[in-house]
Amino acid sequence: MSKRKKRESYGIPTPEDTMSIGTTPKIEEVSSVGLTFQKTRPKEAMRWIQVVTKTALPPRGRPSGVDQGGLEIVGQNVKKLIDAIEELRSIGLKKHVTCLPELVLVGDQSSGKSCLMGAIAHISLPRGSGTCTRCPTNIRTSEAEKWTCEVSLQEMYSYDPRSKAGPFPNWVERQDALSNKPFKTIGDKSELEEVMKWAQIAILNPDKDSNLYIPGTATQAQEAILRNGSGDYYDQTIFSPNVISVAIAGPGLSNLSFYDLPGLFKVSRNKREEGGPKFCENLTIKYVRHERALIICAMSMHNDPAVSVTKEVINRCKANDRCVGVLTMPDRMQGVYHQDYNDLFEKKAYVLPYGYFVTKQPGVDSPLPKNPLTSDYHRRALLEEKHFFDQSRLYGSNGIWSHFRSRCGTSMIQEFLSKEFVQMILRSIPDIQSDVQNQARGIQAELENRPEVCHEQAQFIVRQLLAKFSDAAEGLLGGNARRNNEGGTKRREESFQYQWKKLSSRFRDTLEHMQFEMNCSQAPSDGARPRTEEQINLSSNITASIRYHSSTTPNKNPIRLQTPIKQELASPGGMRRLMPTQLGLKYGPFCQDYLYSGRNFMTIADLRKGIDFYTGFGEPDNVSFTIKEEYALTAIQPWKLPLETFHNTTFTILGKEIIQVLSEVLKNYKDTLLFRRSKEYISDLINHYEMIQREKLFDLYNIEHAALFTMNLDGFREYKQQALAKLNTARKEARIEAWLNTVKGRHKDKEHLRKNVKEEDLARFSMFHKELEIAAYVIGYYNLARIRFVDTVCCSVNVTTFEAMKKGFKTLLERKLDLFSPNSEGSLGDEIAQMLISENPTLANERSELLKTQKKLENAMKVLEGIRALTDNGRRDSEVTMDIDMMDQSENNGWGNNVPVHPDDETIDFAQ
Repeated sequence: MSKRKKRESYGIPTPEDTMSIGTTPKIEEVSSVGLTFQKTRPKEAMRWIQVVTKTALPPRGRPSGVDQGGLEIVGQNVKKLIDAIEELRSIGLKKHVTCLPELVLVGDQSSGKSCLMGAIAHISLPRGSGTCTRCPTNIRTSEAEKWTCEVSLQEMYSYDPRSKAGPFPNWVERQDALSNKPFKTIGDKSELEEVMKWAQIAILNPDKDSNLYIPGTATQAQEAILRNGSGDYYDQTIFSPNVISVAIAGPGLSNLSFYDLPGLFKVSRNKREEGGPKFCENLTIKYVRHERALIICAMSMHNDPAVSVTKEVINRCKANDRCVGVLTMPDRMQGVYHQDYNDLFEKKAYVLPYGYFVTKQPGVDSPLPKNPLTSDYHRRALLEEKHFFDQSRLYGSNGIWSHFRSRCGTSMIQEFLSKEFVQMILRSIPDIQSDVQNQARGIQAELENRPEVCHEQAQFIVRQLLAKFSDAAEGLLGGNARRNNEGGTKRREESFQYQWKKLSSRFRDTLEHMQFEMNCSQAPSDGARPRTEEQINLSSNITASIRYHSSTTPNKNPIRLQTPIKQELASPGGMRRLMPTQLGLKYGPFCQDYLYSGRNFMTIADLRKGIDFYTGFGEPDNVSFTIKEEYALTAIQPWKLPLETFHNTTFTILGKEIIQVLSEVLKNYKDTLLFRRSKEYISDLINHYEMIQREKLFDLYNIEHAALFTMNLDGFREYKQQALAKLNTARKEARIEAWLNTVKGRHKDKEHLRKNVKEEDLARFSMFHKELEIAAYVIGYYNLARIRFVDTVCCSVNVTTFEAMKKGFKTLLERKLDLFSPNSEGSLGDEIAQMLISENPTLANERSELLKTQKKLENAMKVLEGIRALTDNGRRDSEVTMDIDMMDQSENNGWGNNVPVHPDDETIDFAQ
């Protein structure tokens, strides 16, 4: 086979060819849905992108037939890849579908951009003397059975002549949704030029109804007459950032996007166009910065390449790596610029990585019709272009630029665009494969959560699930860290045992905080009333915490109790005290009014009244035990409220955690009768134990509140001595403060007096030894009972509820679900189990849809693997023709990606 024949074998492989396996190093990964994903290493990925672009191209320099339009030629090598991507759209991979490549055509004004776009796309765009592009045009293509074209106006900006700021003066970006106004739909290609001409006029007159300009209507005909009859007829604005959208659908077309932008210029022609150069430059910058855009920079050869405004803008946007140059009007090149373009061709100046192409479109001296509406216009234009380059003294066989001939002609540009679009699409294939793989894993996880019920093993499945739940519940209640967090998904602070331990500690701290405060200040009858009073929190800790309060005024409306002591100690005002934020963080659910029940519990005056009340007539210094008991039991009385909080919170947490365990064990059966009934029975069990536990806890409370009793005499004495020491210290401080308040005229020396005070100075202020002894007794017993009560309460919950429930869970569900019934053996047991795990219709439908999506994913992977097979086949062919590729690479003509010249190219008959 000759080298030329080998090159012509480069076509899109047949289905048989795509089955060949290449030598690309791959890493195989088996997904959870049974699909094999082949991952290409990064370097290999670039190699197979290059191979595909070679493989997908038709024979170089040879057109694909005159019956094909320009868009079909540009898209013919892209179509297979885009079709594969479009197939994934329905599976939810829109992220990559919306990132398909687009072509942005830019250039200086009058550089022949619109003619170039029309030649590439084989459509007729507005042209002629005085006609120029004044707004962006977006041509989008898609496949359809019949050729149609929908022209619409995309209004992203609102016209506001008062706005001079921003990149587009007189235009303000819309804050609401994009407005897309349908303009006209046509089915004849010959109508497109006229429709686009009037669509631009509608864009440039934003305050008028666009329907006035639709070709074929009476209003448009009248408008045309006015414009033809008036030489100074002006549009409302010169340029617009709004877009003419041209959606072309037809056989063989791919999903591509082309942008034609207004040409750039340096100097305004008149005052109305002031600001136009900057306006068009900002518009070009906006579209050049599209990351997925392949940029065509049109440059007219009748100008010096150094004066190209567009090339300078592309350099400034750092977009040269996405830009290909197209030189237009080669027949009008002046001799003085010959050397400049020779340097450009030789890659000595104005270098672009993609290089440059040259095109010659029909000019004023062309025999072709001035309005290209005939069906064979573009075919004849290609023949004329080929004839020009063949006969050119510069590009012909004997011309000085003949070795650049392979970069000349519209068909070469179309072929290049096809190749580059393929490369851009292929770069997204690894990401698409990753998306498919991730979605496949997600689908598999969803299917695992909705398993298909196997009725033959229903009883085994149910018993296995219940046993698993029993073990998990036992681990949760027993504090076994591994079993309590078998899945490893919970942090330590989220486990039930940790939460209950924290709750118990807060319960203990709450009772400690609630112990009563003894006001050790002197009563008013014993001396001058101090301006400040100090209260002491007598905790079980040896160190006393003294708090100063501004008022000792007793409650004006005390609650009427049976004894003076209970009446004096009732202090609802303290109960209504608001909780500081720090207390809320420390005490959690116990941060309620009762936390302050010990505030202003009693004063020395209150205690003295109580002693007098219980001292028998004629029995001096005989302190009755009753007063000690009354005070102690009154201090214990508020425990009922935090006990209620502790009990309720315990079972709230327990119920939540147990149901969560059930949900995790039966996560695949949440829509079944098994889950619903199990949840119901477990809730009933928890409610049952809650009632039992409540009764036991309040029995413990009633024991503590009924009478004083302890066998721990040593502990009691220790707590009492600690309390007495603190009370004596506090009382001495109160006496000193009272004495200082009686000193006249020596306020500046109070600190000195405080340090040097003598006991005889304080003699007039009683120490109240008897009262402090009783207070120490009450406080000592409170602390002893408090610690004992917390221990017994927590122990009762742990034994009565947790241990009992662990045993109850072992058989609860199997017994409640009738799986232990004598009638449950054999087929009857299977029927009960099947009934319990039978799914509902919703679950079945969800699984059915998931299975359909999984099938689509499998098909998608086959499509993607087909692309990879294409690359493998291309690599094999590329090795056979390596000598030709080496020849291609050796031609350093400065044009970027080289396309070698072949003898057959010189005799191509485009008319065949």
